[in-house]
Amino acid sequence: AQGLADLVALLHGDLPLLIVALADDAPASAEIGLLALAAREGFVAQTSIGAPDHLVRAVTRALHSRRPALVCVHAPSPLRDGFAPRELVARARAAIASHAFPLFTSDPDASPSLGLRLDLSGNPSDDGVAPRPAIWSALRELAGADTPWWARVREEAQRASDASRATELAAARAGATDELLARLTARLGELAARGRR
Repeated sequence: AQGLADLVALLHGDLPLLIVALADDAPASAEIGLLALAAREGFVAQTSIGAPDHLVRAVTRALHSRRPALVCVHAPSPLRDGFAPRELVARARAAIASHAFPLFTSDPDASPSLGLRLDLSGNPSDDGVAPRPAIWSALRELAGADTPWWARVREEAQRASDASRATELAAARAGATDELLARLTARLGELAARGRR
């Protein structure tokens, strides 16, 4: 507990320190990144060896930050968890896929608002993940992606979109019907004129 308090204190400081934490336990380690978000002045990234592109981007951004920075890197432990070392990356990817260890960055230079500075890109969709891990739900809510208000806005937008599509479809059908009727009338008139000759 004191170690986490010291970490948050370092992230509140003025020195542009880069702290790299290797995390081998996905659920417990994911909480370090979430707790570090409390240090609103520091750059925080939670990344994984299972997402090398995200890892490189996170470390690069942390190195270029003029603020204290924490990069928490998930690297499961074959020795501690009893799996073959060749499964290391697959285990790390599984933690990302299940949202047990979600990827994120939080850059205070991006915005004064936590929701706008918190970037969750790099995570897979959470379709089919049930139940949703608490850490992932908390991050989505902090980022403004998953709040009761946002769900209501999405539902209202969907209803408005559906109504708009229905109106457009009805207008298109009516226009097509009118055009077809005009063509049919013209064609019947042509046939009637030919029959009189």
